[in-house]
Amino acid sequence: MRPSITTIHALRKRCESAGHPEHAIERDIHRAFSNGEAFVSTPITSSTDAAIAFVERTIPGCCYFIGKGRMRITEPLYGCVICASPDFASSEIGAGEHAVNLAFAIIIAALNALERQDDAA
Repeated sequence: MRPSITTIHALRKRCESAGHPEHAIERDIHRAFSNGEAFVSTPITSSTDAAIAFVERTIPGCCYFIGKGRMRITEPLYGCVICASPDFASSEIGAGEHAVNLAFAIIIAALNALERQDDAA
């Protein structure tokens, strides 16, 4: 089941503004993307592995590039780009960055990609 574009957008905004990993966001992401399965606390907002599993489940076959570092002091520390193919230059479908942790950057990139897919449909 795919949530509405409004739900995806709201979840992305909450992740972008989060100052720390949040159980409430994890619960709401699970509710939005589950098919009625019982909620199992997955540390999607604090675990890189859980965030990558979310990407692979919601955008099958994609490639992703993750990183840590800044070119300028004003940039967030963590970033992620999701691509439709390994050709990074021409196939970006979503990107995200966050100052708190890499998991948030990955989730934001995935939600951004899902928003773009919905816009293109």
